[in-house]
Amino acid sequence: MKRLMIIMCAVTALVFTQDAAGQYKLTGVDVEYTYIARGDYDLTVSDPYGFGITQTLATIPGGAPFTKQPMRLTDAALSALGINLNVTLNEDGTGSIAEGSFYPDVNTITDENGNCVTLQQVLPVTDEFTYTSNGSLGLTTGGYNVLGVPGISNTSGMGGLGLSGSLTFEDYPMIPSHPTLCDPDGNDCFPFTVGDLDESGTIEVYPDVNLLGIPEYVPGGAPLSGISGGLFKKAGLNDDGVALESIYNGSDEDFPGYVNTTPDFILNWHGVDGGSSGLGLGDDESDEDGDGTWFDRDLGIPGATASFIAAECGGGSQPTYGDLSSLYPDGCVTVDLAASGFLMDPSGSLATWGNYLTANAALAQMCQGYAEAGQIDPAACAAYLVDDSADEMDAACLSDYTPGNLAALADCSGKLTMNFDIPCVPVIEAREVVAEFIEVGGDACGTGDMNADGGLNVLDVVALVNIVLSGADADCTGDMN
Repeated sequence: MKRLMIIMCAVTALVFTQDAAGQYKLTGVDVEYTYIARGDYDLTVSDPYGFGITQTLATIPGGAPFTKQPMRLTDAALSALGINLNVTLNEDGTGSIAEGSFYPDVNTITDENGNCVTLQQVLPVTDEFTYTSNGSLGLTTGGYNVLGVPGISNTSGMGGLGLSGSLTFEDYPMIPSHPTLCDPDGNDCFPFTVGDLDESGTIEVYPDVNLLGIPEYVPGGAPLSGISGGLFKKAGLNDDGVALESIYNGSDEDFPGYVNTTPDFILNWHGVDGGSSGLGLGDDESDEDGDGTWFDRDLGIPGATASFIAAECGGGSQPTYGDLSSLYPDGCVTVDLAASGFLMDPSGSLATWGNYLTANAALAQMCQGYAEAGQIDPAACAAYLVDDSADEMDAACLSDYTPGNLAALADCSGKLTMNFDIPCVPVIEAREVVAEFIEVGGDACGTGDMNADGGLNVLDVVALVNIVLSGADADCTGDMN
């Protein structure tokens, strides 16, 4: 059966009462960002010595999810990072984020070296928005994210909550819908693919579905098989008499044994860059990344996959690009990202030099070029057909080198250290968010008037400090700057 709509909706109960109304304080968040390249993109490394060597390590395929970035924060972690989010949902469908709130976000910046760097940042926020809610819709995430692939949450019996007009969060509907990877006008559209997910030998193109019930290739402009929307549970409203439980309940592998604050309100939303969310455009209306489309989001990739080989297993001072764990005994290799390393090519093209890019391998290539141009005797190139992969090149051998003077490089030998060319990859970002809140209530939330005397002064600061030092329970009155 075709699995495009992964929700169950009690349409007959569709009464637009704002039953999510209340005042809430964030106590936990679990976010998974998934990135899709807007076209094929080559990841390369270059030599820092002046040989002029650039080598492609891998190609990120356009339209396919190629990396994920989690952001997982318990109540304790939120406090340690200075994250404090106080949200008010009014009964009339308006909402706000109180002054003094700070919220984490992922942003890509250009550093002082011109490199594209993606950072998790904590930013001050105040906001006003509108929302709609209906706690009786009986929705389920189905365990899939907006792209229709397995996600981080699998809950059912949830209400629907739609949000719009926020400067902090994206727009998403109360009744979940299937978005497209298109701009708001439906002009710039990108495809999405999961490849041959069911390993049937055929990639099913929408509207055809695979053995798992989903299309494996969604053309630009066609709906994704996952949903965009907000889903919530509120204690005493749609919890079926069962107390809500934090995702960090003591069994989480990232926080073993840690039991988080019990939430009163859980909000789970799914969204993706484009017209449905209003996200993906840059800070202004111009084409910031110059790709000719509405989309402007870039992702900085700090390093490439590399193998850190233990010294007792023959490892050197640098890792080697690629996953070489299958070539070594267990415990010899740790696979991680690296911004510099040795370049190995097991295809055989570098077999003369132990399958590594070495000084001799580079000089042989340079020598061949000079020989073909008639600038050097081809016989001289035989001197570089010697395996020098047992050593690492010392850059001091380049001190007397000038372009074309190969003789000055006679002392150069050993594996070359290659630097990763940090890219700004044009991407579309998909998001799945699980946010937990406690309900704090009261008109004094976030006012800072700790002693309720109607003013803000040093007495309120002293009262708040005393609460902190004594470890006494406190409401959200002091949650502000």
